[in-house]
Amino acid sequence: MHDGGHRHLRTIERTGDLIGLSCSYVVDVEQPEPGIHNRNRLPFSRLFLVAAATVDDRVTLGRRHWPLRAGTVLFMPPDQMLQFDFSPGLRMVACHFRLDWAPGCDAFDGVANCATLTDRVLVAEAYRLRDQAESFAGIAGLRGLILSTAARFARLDARMLARHLAARGRFAAVIERLDRADAGMRVSDLAAMMGLGREHFTREFRRHLGLSPMRWLHRRLVQRASAALIAGARVKAVAGDLGFTDEFYFSRFFKARTGLAPSALRDGALSAYAVPE
Repeated sequence: MHDGGHRHLRTIERTGDLIGLSCSYVVDVEQPEPGIHNRNRLPFSRLFLVAAATVDDRVTLGRRHWPLRAGTVLFMPPDQMLQFDFSPGLRMVACHFRLDWAPGCDAFDGVANCATLTDRVLVAEAYRLRDQAESFAGIAGLRGLILSTAARFARLDARMLARHLAARGRFAAVIERLDRADAGMRVSDLAAMMGLGREHFTREFRRHLGLSPMRWLHRRLVQRASAALIAGARVKAVAGDLGFTDEFYFSRFFKARTGLAPSALRDGALSAYAVPE
């Protein structure tokens, strides 16, 4: 639309309040001796912006390796088991984040592979902004850098977004309940909300949204638990808040899906990825 020589960018105007970036963990890594060789799976996307590395530094997903070199920007999707091999001297800014293209809609949901690019200027800018991280300009600048860099790895278009939003609209009430539910939620209760039988509901939910209702619930529980643990909440309190009657059952549930004990995430071991297998 043109208005007195001005052309409105409607896509930007209509989606500006939908896109959301939450940075759960942003770490300035300077890997000490003796290095680490560990793995984990977290409900966050990750970006590594590498300033210095050796030939032995890499991230592995399945059978594929992504080497870390000076100037590397490595993207890792959420919910994938990743192996980390870091040598002494590795320096990078490691960002753990969630990018939503609409409330509750992760831009990288379903992505199964890492991706990389080389951009020394971008890495240098990340370090410049890191040095200003106590100022508003530094905070806004680094968040903007994470957002714009993540967008370079996203594979979304307007038609895809429209399909996703239509599917979510059909299940909006169910999704709202799932996102607030505790571990005791039953699929039959969700099915009843839509007037469907349990099996029919499960098939329809998976067909439209790509996950079973229980897997959706489990992912949300892990996301909520991770955010609470990173914020310093006690493991027992998190377990209780999420409806787990037994702290030890919660710990097994969490470790089976992340590769980490809840206490390791809470105590900050993530900052060095130094988590025993």
